[in-house]
Amino acid sequence: ASALISTVLAILLPIPPFRNVSFIANEGKALITLSIGVCFYLVVSAWCTDEQRLKTTIRLLNWSGLFIILWSFIQAVAWQTLHVYPYWMEVFHRTFSTGVLYQGRVCGFTLEPSWLAHQLNMLYLPLWLAFTVQKNSVHSFRLFKVFSFENMLLVGGILTMFLSLSRIGWLAFLTMIAYLIWGLAGKIVYWFQYRINSHLHFRNKNIENHLHQKLLLFAVGFSFVLVGISLLGGVAQLFKHFDPRMEDVFNFQLTRDNPVMWYAEQLDFGPRVTYWLVGWKVFESYPLMGVGLGNTGYFMPQFLSAYGWHLPEVRTLMFQSGNLINSKNLWIRLLAETGLVGFLLFVIWLYAIWYASKCLKAFSWTGGKIWRSIGLAGLFIVIGLIFEGFSVDTFALPYFWFSFGLVTAGFGRLF
Repeated sequence: ASALISTVLAILLPIPPFRNVSFIANEGKALITLSIGVCFYLVVSAWCTDEQRLKTTIRLLNWSGLFIILWSFIQAVAWQTLHVYPYWMEVFHRTFSTGVLYQGRVCGFTLEPSWLAHQLNMLYLPLWLAFTVQKNSVHSFRLFKVFSFENMLLVGGILTMFLSLSRIGWLAFLTMIAYLIWGLAGKIVYWFQYRINSHLHFRNKNIENHLHQKLLLFAVGFSFVLVGISLLGGVAQLFKHFDPRMEDVFNFQLTRDNPVMWYAEQLDFGPRVTYWLVGWKVFESYPLMGVGLGNTGYFMPQFLSAYGWHLPEVRTLMFQSGNLINSKNLWIRLLAETGLVGFLLFVIWLYAIWYASKCLKAFSWTGGKIWRSIGLAGLFIVIGLIFEGFSVDTFALPYFWFSFGLVTAGFGRLF
């Protein structure tokens, strides 16, 4: 409702023209994309309240995920062995996607590799990770009577994520793993604290136990921070060998005129940062309700920085493309197009999903194992969306809407 109000009020704003892009048609398409996402959320929320329907839905998701993994592996094998995609693969891919097959990167059935990473992070990997951690499954199949279908899909999904070479995608998935490890660290602290309380007795018991608890928390937390930094460094080093864009990941030079933008350009990330800055300037100009859905692109020529004009990708899109350039950042887009009001409402909704996910993960009822896994997956997705939002800004991709619909359905079941 807030996005709709912002879009209607945009008629009163002095929005500059951009070539022959129709203002009304552009706003209409933007509202349709939002409607697509909301419809996925509402349908899943209403449909999956029954546990049998939920299991059927997860089974279908798992099988669809298997096809995505297999097609991605075929792409990787074809490129690594032939260094070109056979004609039949290109024809097959165009049957499902308007995009093309990427050289050296897999894209599944999606438009581009970053969309494949978004698809995996916002729907498939969190579910498979949650079911694996909690040892749940909606399939009776077991490999060697030990490994569930979800276990194998998780391994295949992680490999597919790596083959996409999506940097934001990997960062989002690593934060999910970090959250999982942080939960494990809490259990380790609790175990140590229990052992201390059981075997040590002090003259001033309360003060000493409190001191030991603080020191223990600090030690464990500091250890996990070091492990996390080492893991990120290791992943960055690994990416350097597979992705040319990461060759200068450790080459940050403060002596440059604009070191941040220069560093982003070296990582082939400069155009995106440029679009983010334009969106931020639009938000600064219209902070309360924004400029309406889809209208940030009209301000590109006005707010584009001097540094951005010398980037080849930016110049190509500005002078040769007949379409508006989007901000390529969900959070910047929310601020620029719906203002503080829309942004805060969206964040409040995410907090509600987080709270519902925690309740699902904690509560227990007869046959509620599957729902607890949905709750844990919901926590992963909220965390992952924070980072995925820096790469994808469209509302039409249904993946996080679908996942949050599952969480909402389960939360309604609690009452």
